[in-house]
Amino acid sequence: TEVSTTTALEFCVETMNIVSQEEGYATDITLGYTDEDELDANIVAFDLDVSDDLGQPIYVTKIEIGSNDENFITEFMLFFGNDSSDTWLTYSDDGEIISSGSIDDVKRFTGAESMYDTVSVDITSIELMQHILIYITESEGDVSDDSIDVTVFGCEVECSEDEFQCDNYECIDTEDVCNGVAECADGSDESGCATTTIVLPTTPVFIHTS
Repeated sequence: TEVSTTTALEFCVETMNIVSQEEGYATDITLGYTDEDELDANIVAFDLDVSDDLGQPIYVTKIEIGSNDENFITEFMLFFGNDSSDTWLTYSDDGEIISSGSIDDVKRFTGAESMYDTVSVDITSIELMQHILIYITESEGDVSDDSIDVTVFGCEVECSEDEFQCDNYECIDTEDVCNGVAECADGSDESGCATTTIVLPTTPVFIHTS
């Protein structure tokens, strides 16, 4: 399934130092793609929790992956997710953003060629993300969280004065808050709003007095 997303802000190149990465095995993570069970059960995955470090999701523009020792990543997949959804976005072989399909259709990025190499991946058309999953498919040696050094580039969300910031950090017009229609994906623009329902009669009402 191809996903329509906004384009990441190209002018935003702040360096985000992400340290909350959790090492685990691919079998412990359900991506929602078919044929996942055909992957090597010993594949290591790293979950970078952006919101845990920064307090909010960011628009990711670039990821750099380096190696600190003789163990390094030679091939990997990238997935992007949010706590509010079970969907993991990724790239297909032809560069489209997808959220489902066969795991065989997911793009494999070329990693380092030698120790201490740094690989840079430009990220485009990815919306606000809280989690970046580095899914290792091939490596030289046993890669651990001590073996890699990840730098994330992106921009934090700042709403303007005439915008309302949703709980999931989206920005919407203040005029759309408490209008009875959920504009925020998480519905936070309608949370806590006083609701008044006025029902008008469809036929004339006659009041008799004596």
